Amino acid sequence: MSRGAIVAGFAALEAALEGARGREEARERPDGWCAREIAEHVALTDLYLLRLARTCADKCRSRAARGAATPRQATVEATELARCASALFRWEAPDHMRPTGAATLAASLATIAAQRDEALLLWDELCAGEAPAGRLHDVAMGVLGPGARIALPELLVFLALHAERHARQVERAARADRDRPAGGRQL
Repeated sequence: MSRGAIVAGFAALEAALEGARGREEARERPDGWCAREIAEHVALTDLYLLRLARTCADKCRSRAARGAATPRQATVEATELARCASALFRWEAPDHMRPTGAATLAASLATIAAQRDEALLLWDELCAGEAPAGRLHDVAMGVLGPGARIALPELLVFLALHAERHARQVERAARADRDRPAGGRQL
């Protein structure tokens, strides 16, 4: 897990969404989300994940200031995080993370860029180095399974994996739209 994983995950999503301009309403399946909706979902989900990350970061800072030296061991391995990025992984997003249709692609892209920057700032402050303070607290992560807990580095990488997952979804929607006969295009 590294800063590079965060950069790469968000870059993949941003490139896929930029590539979807002009086709942002195309869907992989009739009941699937279009690129604009995927972008809104990522922005909404990251809003909540970054709230959790900020809370975790505050507790890490507090423990570091008190001299805590024993990092907590997360209960979730990197392979389990990667499983959540797979197209086969199924999880029903709660209503507050589902697209409303109110956001434009441009607005969601701007929000996602700001969220990427915040994730990188948190990484640089608390997760880099030999004994990162970002491991001094962990948080429950229900989407990863009962009792799953992750520290700040894993949480930030989870955001990147979530972005990568949805980059592939945007690419599949664009490919499906290109492959449809001209009269069957969904827009």
